[in-house]
Amino acid sequence: PAADGTKRRYLVIFDTVPGGTSFLRDLARPEEFRQVLQLALDALTSCRCRSDPQKPACYRCLYSHRSQRDLALISRELGIEIKLENQEWKVYLDNMQHEFYQICRAGLIMEPYDPSQFLRVFTTDSGFNRTGWSDPDYDRLYQELMRTADQAKRLELMQEMEKILTDAMPILPIYYYTNQYLMTPGVRGWVDNLMSLGPYEQVWLE
Repeated sequence: PAADGTKRRYLVIFDTVPGGTSFLRDLARPEEFRQVLQLALDALTSCRCRSDPQKPACYRCLYSHRSQRDLALISRELGIEIKLENQEWKVYLDNMQHEFYQICRAGLIMEPYDPSQFLRVFTTDSGFNRTGWSDPDYDRLYQELMRTADQAKRLELMQEMEKILTDAMPILPIYYYTNQYLMTPGVRGWVDNLMSLGPYEQVWLE
C-alpha cells in the first residue's frame, strides 16, 4: 500500500521459452491483449476448484504457473477482480499523469545512444515518470552520473540505478519495439539507425 492507503496491483507477463515465442509482441496489440485477458478470466471463473470454498486455486487454473514457494500467495478470486477500461487519448494521458490508475499500458521511445536517457525517466522530478515511484538513492546516483565523464564509472552508476529500479519494479517491461521493412536494390543513400528515422532527404533511386 502507498502512504495514502491506496493499493496497486501489477500484471507480470513473461515468456518462459528461451529466445521467446513472439507471444509478447502480439500482446502489445490492445485487441489481442483484451482477448487473452478474457480467456484467462474464463479459465478462472469456469475452473472446477471454485466449487470448493477451501481451495483458493488449483493446478488447472493457477498453481502450474507459479513456483511451489509462491502457492500460498495465490488467490483465484483476486485474479478475477480486474476491470479493463478503454479511454480517449487525452483522458488516458491525464489520468496517467495524475496517477488515476492501478495498472496501465504505456510505451517509451528515447534516444538510444546513452542508457542514461532511459534511466532519467524514473527520477523523481522527471515529467515522464508517471508511476508515482520515487527513490532518493536512485535520484542521487543519477545526479552523480550526470557529473561523471569517465565511461567505466558511468556504467557502474547506471548498473546501480538499474538494480534499484528492477528491485522496486514500478514498471513491467513486456515488449520491445521492432521495425521491419523491405527495400528495393535500387535505393541509394539509405543508412540504418537505432531510432529508425529514415534519412529521406539523402535517399535517391537508381
